[in-house]
Amino acid sequence: MAIAVSRTLKWNHYTGGSMGDPLFLSLWLRGYSPIALPVYLRKALSIFPYSTLAPMSVLRIYAISLHEAPIFEEFIEGIPDPQAVAQQAQEFLHEDCAFQLETQWDLFQWDGGRS
Repeated sequence: MAIAVSRTLKWNHYTGGSMGDPLFLSLWLRGYSPIALPVYLRKALSIFPYSTLAPMSVLRIYAISLHEAPIFEEFIEGIPDPQAVAQQAQEFLHEDCAFQLETQWDLFQWDGGRS
């Protein structure tokens, strides 16, 4: 299972501003079973801090290769619900499917240069 985390210095379609460099996170699970994927996905997505400034996400599911067009794509307004994302992923439980959630995270907040 791989989860991609995106943070890129380019034009942000959602906020009309720029954002940081891409950041990707891949999780490799010992004893992975496709049937348990929704549980793994729900747990992973409930850990990370989603952006309150730009709460938009895109869930994409790819078959075989990330270079192909996604077989499923859903735009999520607001903070994504890990349970709803896991339920959507459950429809695509195949060994050759990749799941990607592109989202914004508030990983850094400038404090005005104070130490």
